[in-house]
Amino acid sequence: MSGGEPFEQAEALVELADAVVTAGKNIVSYSGYTYEQLLEIAKEKPSVGRLLSLSSILVDGRFVLDQRDLTLRFAGSRNQRVIDLEATRGGNSIVLYDR
Repeated sequence: MSGGEPFEQAEALVELADAVVTAGKNIVSYSGYTYEQLLEIAKEKPSVGRLLSLSSILVDGRFVLDQRDLTLRFAGSRNQRVIDLEATRGGNSIVLYDR
């Protein structure tokens, strides 16, 4: 969708993300922040929460070269999580994407 950290530009991306979801598409977001950090940031910046709510999948955490793993699906390093946000929103814990 864009270059750089999407949640640092959430306000500008929310309208585009909304149009993408309205068109029946899913959004996968990559962030150097963790999901928990994004939830905290969203308390002060509602656009971050809105962008999270429009995303179906979140790959969270900074890429760490020492943990690089080319066998991972969607992530680049072992410290990153691929989170199924739709399933996570419905429960009390993070649900990892496994499809």
